[in-house]
Amino acid sequence: MKKNFTGILSILLAFSLFFSLAACGKDEKETTTAAATTVADETTTVEETTLDSETTVAEETTLPEETTQPGVESTDTTGQTTSAPITAAEIVAYYNTAANKAKKDKPAYTLTTTNIIGDITSSSGLIEGLAKKVVPMFPTDPLPTVSVEKGNGSTLPVVGQNYGGKVEVSSLLDKNGATCVDKGSYYEITLKFKPEKLNGLPTDVTKIRHGQAFNMLTQQLVDNETDKFKIIVKIEKFAPNYHDSYVKCAIDKATGNMLSGTYYCVNNSDVVAKVGFSTIDANIFFGNKEEFTYKY
Repeated sequence: MKKNFTGILSILLAFSLFFSLAACGKDEKETTTAAATTVADETTTVEETTLDSETTVAEETTLPEETTQPGVESTDTTGQTTSAPITAAEIVAYYNTAANKAKKDKPAYTLTTTNIIGDITSSSGLIEGLAKKVVPMFPTDPLPTVSVEKGNGSTLPVVGQNYGGKVEVSSLLDKNGATCVDKGSYYEITLKFKPEKLNGLPTDVTKIRHGQAFNMLTQQLVDNETDKFKIIVKIEKFAPNYHDSYVKCAIDKATGNMLSGTYYCVNNSDVVAKVGFSTIDANIFFGNKEEFTYKY
């Protein structure tokens, strides 16, 4: 009995580790924003390519419906200084410029994070049974909004890099991967990323498509968290398959400042862990939605 109890605790710990790394919480289906004048509906078609030996391209999947853009503070926009980006290349360049400007200027901002966790499957019925009990223990609501002062951009995308955006057109869906909507004083840019399947967690986010825009879970972060539990649990495989990811942001016409940005990034990860003398496996759906509102 003691042995079985210890084994169950170890498995629960393993799942708790996965969930804490995954930033857990169940997100609801998203609703569509009210229609507005579309500046660009389609993008140029490009062939999918493998970025590096670490990355393979998965089949395209349908994105969830878009969410309503978070509140955008009004900005003095007397005298429009930019014309609307139309082609995919123009939209991507416009986004990268604004994201890099925010990264460099480090304005004050608020950040609201919604952690997401979905279905968990395993070859073991015990694991799936435990998952059904463990998942409801984690919060489903957005975390408390964090306010960050001007000059502190430590959590701005892309964390750990000297850029805010290095998005390439080839990283986006071939159809409607980059769109721009004229909202009057600002443009609303939406970038929808192609699925991306990795053989393991990245050690260099610059070598993967999602690392061009999103804050990423890396091998180093997982190692730092799991090292303290290495006597009990050893993760042997952590291979994410990213899908349905998008960026939606508001960029002021007059200044080129990014006013707000929503980063939705989820994946299904194949995880294999050594727990004592046993090996457990699971496929875990997780990710998060980060919502930034900038204050200049």
